[in-house]
Amino acid sequence: RMMKAGLKGWKVRPKMEFSPDFVFEDQNVAVFIDGCFWHACPVCDKMPASNTEYWTKKFQRNTERDKKATNELSQEGWTVLRFWEHEVKSELDNCLATLKSKLD
Repeated sequence: RMMKAGLKGWKVRPKMEFSPDFVFEDQNVAVFIDGCFWHACPVCDKMPASNTEYWTKKFQRNTERDKKATNELSQEGWTVLRFWEHEVKSELDNCLATLKSKLD
């Protein structure tokens, strides 16, 4: 779909710290697609009914890691974009438009 949107030059799962889902190295744009379950999406709110203490801590660690990745990559000169899984599924054109605006 990205090719149809006229986007070129991305690398999928580049070997770099924090493992963005893909990057546009020439423009220093890193893109993360955060799974709604693993990254504690506030819209989807998929907290398991059992073992909630474990999951609360797990989601908190993931969220803290995400913030650290965004902050450190930004400090290194990267533009960091994060899209929720549900956004990519239901609003892909909007996600692509946001991405394209950062590449221009």
